[in-house]
Amino acid sequence: MSFPGLDKIEFEEPKCIFCKEKQSLTKVLDAPDRLNKLPGTFSLVKCGNCGLVFQSPRPKEEFIGNFYPDELHYFIPNQETVKPIKAWLETKVLINFFGYTNLGKGNFFSKVLFLPAYYYFFRHKTIPHYVPNGKILEIGCSHGAFLAQLKKWGWDVVGIEMNAKAADYARNTRGFEVLTGSITDIDLPSNSFDAIIAEMVMEHLYDPQAVVARMSNSLKKNGELIFSIPFFEGAEYGLFKDFSYGLHLPNHIYFFNKSNIAQLLNDNFDRIKIFFHHFDRDFIASAKYKYEDNKKFIWKLISQSKAVKHFLIRPLVFILSVMQKTSRVTVRAYKKDQA
Repeated sequence: MSFPGLDKIEFEEPKCIFCKEKQSLTKVLDAPDRLNKLPGTFSLVKCGNCGLVFQSPRPKEEFIGNFYPDELHYFIPNQETVKPIKAWLETKVLINFFGYTNLGKGNFFSKVLFLPAYYYFFRHKTIPHYVPNGKILEIGCSHGAFLAQLKKWGWDVVGIEMNAKAADYARNTRGFEVLTGSITDIDLPSNSFDAIIAEMVMEHLYDPQAVVARMSNSLKKNGELIFSIPFFEGAEYGLFKDFSYGLHLPNHIYFFNKSNIAQLLNDNFDRIKIFFHHFDRDFIASAKYKYEDNKKFIWKLISQSKAVKHFLIRPLVFILSVMQKTSRVTVRAYKKDQA
């Protein structure tokens, strides 16, 4: 894997995007790139006014591409096999909780029956509510796996993907309309989409406020915006600190709290709801990083034992999600009538 060296990468120290100043910033932590193991140590700071956590100093935007190697795991297509029982359950939840009348009919008793499945498996996912003949945009669509699902559910799909290899796969192998590049560079038509999805994208953006404004402009009246992001106030970050799997420095630029999410969306969106994930990998991968560092048995047990994963970590993480203490969230909001 080639890398130009930190001496050739220029850095900058940004202001808080909400408070527009640097005076109240304090350092939170320093951490290396543990995911890709590229050289360098990177820092997070916290704004004392609004609580926004962000990377500073950070690579200038024109250099950040050096930290996105083609070998990065989420650009690689996986074998996608869905068991019949899972597909059946998914369809029932889509019908009863997300309005997919094109897939079948729901009723009160069916909704009660499938409520536990919705709450545990689907409530936090970036699934749009159904719009007949609806058009949807997925930002950061990778190789198009979720676009394929959305198409199957009845959507007219469009994707945006920065990685050229992943975009080519989605376009040429799957046959979808996929635009290659950054959302900040692609000219999107106004009032064109019924929904926009951005799964684990917002934290990578250098100007998230401008992107939110662009997404609002591209949504139709009352269009739905759904995005998932890391949540720095979750238990993972408190326990593992600079070993937290969700840090993913220097790729993750911003970490928003609840107040920040409202600040980010309030000009263009309302009916904002936040759903907490119960994703056991955040704990398990963080424990793996700790074990690689200090070789303590406790971290080996958490990161490698299937029994611990199933009988301790998963129940614990689910309880933390109910308490709104996990380390990633999904946000749903709707474009304001006047926006």
